[in-house]
Amino acid sequence: MREPVSRRTLYTTPPARASEESDKPVIDSEAVAAFKRTATFQKMSRSPEALEAVRKFAEMMQKQGIDFSSGKPLSMIQMSKLLMNSEFRTGAKELVEAMQKAGIDLTTKVCVASVVK
Repeated sequence: MREPVSRRTLYTTPPARASEESDKPVIDSEAVAAFKRTATFQKMSRSPEALEAVRKFAEMMQKQGIDFSSGKPLSMIQMSKLLMNSEFRTGAKELVEAMQKAGIDLTTKVCVASVVK
């Protein structure tokens, strides 16, 4: 006669992760106000072509499924997919050209610092 086989059911629960509700709005008004005081913003605001290029680039990014309102940085996979996308490369090139025409050098530390803050 066979002995009964013991069977156990395994249960798993997702690990608990700490999270805090953010009291900050999605768009930090202090950061926007600080950016508006920069030379980069002043140059951009005087150039309708640069503003239009930024608008078009933002629309293209939304079509690609990139959500900047979450405040989360892009993953390496998302960045790789964007770099392989010809529409993204064309949009980025047009944005850089419009900024250069407006007198904004996107490679300077001052410009990068004013946008990243």
